[in-house]
Amino acid sequence: MTTYATRADTRVATGSHPAPSGPAPVERGGAADRRIGWLLGAVVFTAAFVLSWVPSLWGDEAASILSAERPLPSLFRMLGHVDAVHGTYYLFLHFWIDAFGASPLSVRLPAAIATGVAAAGLYFVARMLTTRPVAVVAVLIFAILPRTAAFNDEARSYAFGAAIAVWLLLLLLRLVARRTLAAGWWVAYGALLCLGVYTFLYFGLFVVVHAVLLARARVGRRVWRRWALATGAAVVAASPVVFFSVAERNQVAFLAGRSTDSPFSVLVTTFFTTTSLAVVSWGLVLVAVAFGVVAEVRRRRSARRFAARGGVGGPRAGAGERELDGLTRPLLPGATLVGVVWFVGPLILLLVGNLAIADYSPRYLSYSAAGGALLMALGLARLADVAALGLHRASALGAGAGLTSLGRRSARWFVVFGVASALVLALEAPVYAATRTPNAKNNSDWQQISEVIGKHAAAGEGVVFDDTVRPSRRTRLAMETYPAGFTGLTDLTIKTPVAAGDTWHDTAYSVDQALALGRFDGVRTVWLIDYAVGGKSDDHSLAALEAAGYRVVTTYSTHRSAIVELTRG
Repeated sequence: MTTYATRADTRVATGSHPAPSGPAPVERGGAADRRIGWLLGAVVFTAAFVLSWVPSLWGDEAASILSAERPLPSLFRMLGHVDAVHGTYYLFLHFWIDAFGASPLSVRLPAAIATGVAAAGLYFVARMLTTRPVAVVAVLIFAILPRTAAFNDEARSYAFGAAIAVWLLLLLLRLVARRTLAAGWWVAYGALLCLGVYTFLYFGLFVVVHAVLLARARVGRRVWRRWALATGAAVVAASPVVFFSVAERNQVAFLAGRSTDSPFSVLVTTFFTTTSLAVVSWGLVLVAVAFGVVAEVRRRRSARRFAARGGVGGPRAGAGERELDGLTRPLLPGATLVGVVWFVGPLILLLVGNLAIADYSPRYLSYSAAGGALLMALGLARLADVAALGLHRASALGAGAGLTSLGRRSARWFVVFGVASALVLALEAPVYAATRTPNAKNNSDWQQISEVIGKHAAAGEGVVFDDTVRPSRRTRLAMETYPAGFTGLTDLTIKTPVAAGDTWHDTAYSVDQALALGRFDGVRTVWLIDYAVGGKSDDHSLAALEAAGYRVVTTYSTHRSAIVELTRG
């Protein structure tokens, strides 16, 4: 991999002054950086994959699995009514399940792979803009950031969106750095952007992010023209998913009744989960931004002084360009600016859109997590700059000597940066570990339900599920995602199976309706599985069963469900 910043250039490219945190970036990372990047990607993949099968599958993952398991004609019919925004992922998962099955390990593996690919890409992006230590720490922070932990083991499309966002940005930076006008590379850019939108609609917000970065890089008209053509073609190609998603916008109308855009949700829940981690993380982001602003002010003052001297004694290249190998190149946008527009840009755009239409959910910003990790690493580096300089001065004064060697100062920087980074990672680690517990995903306990039923129920008995809650919490999903425990049991209230309907879930009769249809005839033992949180349970179904002559034998409790065994006769 090639990095284009020399020690002098990095003062501008990283948005800092003086030179960047720690040792300056080398001009060419070459094979070493490629090895480091992919090694980090493999490490992050492994971390994402290990214990990914432990948490119970939950509502959104059930929607993915049940949709993907439909025959293709049934899937396409459903996408014309709901979930068009997830259609590309469902289509991918359809063939994945055909090949590897629908176990939790299988359906979550692609997300772990995508997260590893995103991590490698983040290293390459950061390496183009800043030093190797900062790039490595950015990847490590990204790996266990709570937002990353939420998507790196989930059977949804968010990990894919995060990976595409990283690599699309890397491609753009390379095209800018190399002044590439070749149509093939811009076609690739447009295709990747289009794929991102098909993966998730709000990926289109990166058009604005990239436009800001191009403006800061002060690229020429020909580059702007290539970018506009590639972006326009991508938008046109993605118009079908845009059309159907807009037509199905009422599907997310429930967001209007939630406080997803509250200050706590935006500042804490979206990326960091806990208040303590949010305070530290946003503090590091603000440090990085503050240093970036100071650097930009100094750069502009320097440019004005240079212009006032008539161009004598200043840099050889203009304010928006630098010379490399005898050629004038556009400046890459600084690491701080890249991090800010990547991390905060889509957040602001979604919040603005939320004023008109309820469209904000923390999960929609999964593709910005890497930008936040980059900013946090830059903030740590800036703090290490200050601390190392203070230690250096104190040491020099204490010894009554002049400046210590650059090597000793660099060693101090590494120690401070390493310790500070380790503390941040230690703060993230408990949150990450909590995501690998059995009920980590929305408190789902479907795996436990299946285990209890499998242990105590017998073939030929019937089962009734709680259909009074919203579809993503219905206990029938325990049978549909963990079917092994329900082998031989009869679903007594099923009305329309998933594949026969126009939405991702099936529909059911009430117990009264099923009794009237004779569904319970000859069934001596029935298992009623209630969603039971905060004292809530399906009392009507229990009352109807008792009115039909069934009596409670025993009750088993799981994390958020009550499993009631009833018999009659």
